[in-house]
Amino acid sequence: TVRLRATDSDGGSSDGEIAAGDLDGNAFVVTVENAAPVIAPIADLSTSEGAAVTLNASFTDPAGIAYANQPGTESFTYSIDWGDGSQPTSGNVTNVQSGLAGQSLTSGTISQSHTYHDNGTYRVTLTVTDDNAGVGSSRFVVNVSNVAPQLTVDPTVPTTLVGQPFVVTGTYADVSGDSVVVYVDVGDGQLRRAVLDNGSFRFTHAFEQAGP
Repeated sequence: TVRLRATDSDGGSSDGEIAAGDLDGNAFVVTVENAAPVIAPIADLSTSEGAAVTLNASFTDPAGIAYANQPGTESFTYSIDWGDGSQPTSGNVTNVQSGLAGQSLTSGTISQSHTYHDNGTYRVTLTVTDDNAGVGSSRFVVNVSNVAPQLTVDPTVPTTLVGQPFVVTGTYADVSGDSVVVYVDVGDGQLRRAVLDNGSFRFTHAFEQAGP
């Protein structure tokens, strides 16, 4: 409803109201359209495979309360597509500060973590939706670096006889589940492949001559 007051130079006044949809005489209708949330620019992030990366984002929305101490009336949800085919992270925005109409914007923050299981470049999309179906989105990149496999060698007797098997055993692991090859150099500059078995390796070699 639009309210009007007319006042003359002698102090006389009269009030009137115009309800939305009342088109009689000089009446008019004011339509206020929703404005979508605006997400602050997000810098690209970096992490290693198997390690969590944290997104900290903020946004503003023009919707505000009419007067101080009025309960906030705007609510928001968010969704994060991490770009790796995993289920998006979504929920309600719980940290919201209501702005005062004509003076300050409503603002909110989002903080979520995610772990990538393989190295690569991932394009992430953050979407914020207000309770009037206004949608704001922002995109950024997460660069995930490779982590070398871990290799553990079992204690080995440092001596052997010429022509007798010399055995090296141990374990290996890779955080991303990449295929792993274990090579052994017995001192002649040649790389020989060990036999792998579900996280363990075994290498056998017979030296043809004595020496250190």
